[in-house]
Parts: sequence; structure tokens; C-alpha cells
Amino acid sequence: MVVGVKHEELYQDLREGDLIIWGCMNKEMKIPSGVILHKLENTLDIQTGEFKIIGA
Repeated sequence: MVVGVKHEELYQDLREGDLIIWGCMNKEMKIPSGVILHKLENTLDIQTGEFKIIGA
């Protein structure tokens, strides 16, 4: 479990269950906190082995 705040430059709407990239800002607390940096497509690109960033 972590806490994440949406980055000010992330314009996509987020819903429970979305695949995201989260950047840790403070791991010294009981529950680490950070920033949600990107929303990812829910489909794995077989050629690259990566999820694509939406809006990139």
C-alpha cells in the first residue's frame, strides 16, 4: 500500500484499477508517499515487452 498524488502535468482521468507509473517521494513513513507520473495502456506490447504510456 502506498499514497499517490496525481502529478500536475498528468491530464488523464484516473480510476481504480488503472495501471500507472508511481514515483516515490518519501519512503521514510509507515506508508510511502509519492506522485502518479503516467497512466499506462492495459495491454502489453509483445514486441517491446512494455506497457505504452497514454498520451506520450
